[in-house]
Amino acid sequence: MFLGLGEAFSNLEYLQMFGYFTSLERRHFNFLGKLKKLILTDNSWLSSVTDDVFWDLWRLEELEITGSSLTVLPVSSLRTLKSLRKLTLIENKIKTLGANHFSKNCKLNILKVHEYLSFDIRIVPWNLPNLRSFDLSGNNISYLPQEFFKKMNKLEEIDLSGNRLSSLGGYFFKGLTDLKVLNLSSNPLESFPEGIFSDLVSLEKLNVSRCLLKYFPDQIFANLKQLTHIFASENELTRLEENLFENSENLKTIDFDSNKLQKINIFFRDFSSIEWLKFSDNVCINKTISRSNIDKPFLFEIFGLYVKCNENARDELSKMLSLVLAFTKSSLLRGEDDLV
Repeated sequence: MFLGLGEAFSNLEYLQMFGYFTSLERRHFNFLGKLKKLILTDNSWLSSVTDDVFWDLWRLEELEITGSSLTVLPVSSLRTLKSLRKLTLIENKIKTLGANHFSKNCKLNILKVHEYLSFDIRIVPWNLPNLRSFDLSGNNISYLPQEFFKKMNKLEEIDLSGNRLSSLGGYFFKGLTDLKVLNLSSNPLESFPEGIFSDLVSLEKLNVSRCLLKYFPDQIFANLKQLTHIFASENELTRLEENLFENSENLKTIDFDSNKLQKINIFFRDFSSIEWLKFSDNVCINKTISRSNIDKPFLFEIFGLYVKCNENARDELSKMLSLVLAFTKSSLLRGEDDLV
């Protein structure tokens, strides 16, 4: 029974436990059949749980384990949680997690694993057909097989930031047509294979900042027609293809701060949706962005302009801004200090 209190807590739906537990067993929870949310937090003394620890929690929807000394999460400990929708594992010492931790009928929607230490993903593909959000950020992962997401085709959010991934297969995101948010930042990727984003037709936000990227393959964003925000700052990009965003007509944010761009000559069909352009700390802003039917300076259609430059680009940008100011009201801009 739960901590010796028997049936007194039999109707409990939410429980947060923290303190000096060294181990947890099935007997601690066997009267909590109605529990829906269990949080085990700040239990640095907790070093073990039994295989059957959660077997009586058949209504449990959310499980969070943070700040423990667990190095192993028994495979069978999660398989009986038929109602589990959200699993969070943060700052423990768990070293492996695999497909065999989850049952074939798993209803999990949200999975967040943030373990810091070298973390090993075992047995793929994971059969998580109902998963909507997968956060594997900050796990020091150096490799993920190409078929990793093969049976997670309902995913809407993926966060792989802060790992050590140096390459991804060309079909790594194949079939993820519902994906809306993808964060690959802070991985030493350097480049992407052609077609890697081809199936991401619903993608709205893409973060590839701090990835040591040197270039983008031609047409890599061709199918990303729903893209609204791209963050690619702090890379080593020296150029951008003219047609890079030719099919992305819904862009609001374009961030290429702190690269090594020699020239910016990007073609857009329409600028009406763009709110933020960021190209600060690049070698030079040479040619400004162009469009097919220029009947007035393109910045006339951009609200909340945010452009900075270094001394090398100051003269070129000043000429551009003089044209902009002739067509825009001063209230549209944030002031000279924000622009030059």
